[in-house]
Amino acid sequence: MTTSPSDRQTGPGLLVAVAILAVAIAAIWAYGAFKSSDRASAKPDTVQAFDVVWELQNAQWRQAEGLYALKADLVPIRGRGRLSDDLEAVSRTFCRAILSALPRAAPVSRRSQVFRVDVTLSTLGDESARPRYMSGAADGTCFALGRGQSTYPTYPGLAPDWYMARWKAKSEDLSDFTVIFRRTGDQRLSSLDVNLACRAALFDLPDMLGDYREAFTKLRKMRVAALAGADGRWIKFNRSLAWDVDIGPGGCGKANEVSL
Repeated sequence: MTTSPSDRQTGPGLLVAVAILAVAIAAIWAYGAFKSSDRASAKPDTVQAFDVVWELQNAQWRQAEGLYALKADLVPIRGRGRLSDDLEAVSRTFCRAILSALPRAAPVSRRSQVFRVDVTLSTLGDESARPRYMSGAADGTCFALGRGQSTYPTYPGLAPDWYMARWKAKSEDLSDFTVIFRRTGDQRLSSLDVNLACRAALFDLPDMLGDYREAFTKLRKMRVAALAGADGRWIKFNRSLAWDVDIGPGGCGKANEVSL
């Protein structure tokens, strides 16, 4: 039996066509899988608290002492709930909700790697009302340090015994800058770890100082004070210890005790 040249080419040509078709189908399937994965990764992170589903937006993670602090916005997307008037309780609730459902892009895999959760609420009503709730966390357990209508930033190794209460300076160049830490119990004033307190100040203060931020970055010395007692506008009755701490490119340096 003989075959013509055209007949001999039919077999290999058909195999090539089938192979091309198979490659095309595989490419289409892979593209579809990629798009599906891409859509899944774009799905927003949500948490549930106070009978409301909140979308977590603008997440910012910062590292300190080998742990992480999260700052983010929470936007209500479903549900109707009411927040408690207890500032510390609300802060702890949001913290627990977020640590129980860590964002997919989080640089941590365990809740114990987070030392602070700081959230600002975006409401559906008055956009000028954006309440902020801050909670510390230790070993995965949330706690809030509050005083009046504020919650204070926590820092690994200091909290829950100490927190940064406020700063003060008389000159615009901040040459007489003092940062004040308060205790939460009966700890001795001398129990404040001055180097940790200095590092906590360098971690948080730049974002709190507004127009004074640039002056703060130029400081080469900062006074750290441990304060106990009343320190209000009209009444002052307190005990304190203070240290002048050198600040350099490497962070906090030598501390010398001084008198306030």
